[in-house]
Amino acid sequence: MRRILSSVMTSLFLLPLLSLPTPAAAYFDDLCKTEIDAEITRLAIPPERIERTYTVNVYNGNGQTGGGRIDRIEGWVVFKDCKGNLVIKVDRVCRPLGNYTTYECQVPGVRNY
Repeated sequence: MRRILSSVMTSLFLLPLLSLPTPAAAYFDDLCKTEIDAEITRLAIPPERIERTYTVNVYNGNGQTGGGRIDRIEGWVVFKDCKGNLVIKVDRVCRPLGNYTTYECQVPGVRNY
């Protein structure tokens, strides 16, 4: 009886924790967002031109099963006025690696592919 009661109490205590996002997951969702937003500002892209932005964590692919370590982060800017994107690359500690645009989108001073 004591064992069952202990098990039930433990379950009741842990159950609410399952519905909360893990701190690590929340941390990795917007890694380097501040630095990526600063680069968008530095490039003088008018806010009305931007439809949305998001970040993508790119993992190290070394080894047989791939990597579990973030190699770099890419900030993607989706524009309202052209087909394509601006990609802002930073390393895993948020230092700039470079920028490029895709397809029809142009940003002054940024290479297009």
